[in-house]
Amino acid sequence: AEISVDMHDNLRQPHGLLHGGVTATLIDTAMAFAIRTRLDDTDKTATIDLTIHYVRPHISGKITCRARIVRAGRRIFTVSADVVNDDNKLIATAVSAYTRI
Repeated sequence: AEISVDMHDNLRQPHGLLHGGVTATLIDTAMAFAIRTRLDDTDKTATIDLTIHYVRPHISGKITCRARIVRAGRRIFTVSADVVNDDNKLIATAVSAYTRI
């Protein structure tokens, strides 16, 4: 799954950079979209672990998150994601686990 967001002033932290919470939300959402491709419409999941490594700050332009399923078990999904800027430079990388509920 791939989703993007354009930088806006209301997404900045006090030092003018993209707020880490925005990056985390983008990652969690892209990962959930990736998992949805493997589920029935009635299935539900919840994040049980999310580890993010912030590689470089983001100041302007669009960021894109690309999420992919690493392993789809009967109950637990392991997902990874990379967030890149307009120049395809890595902004953050993440791995997460989701459980069926």
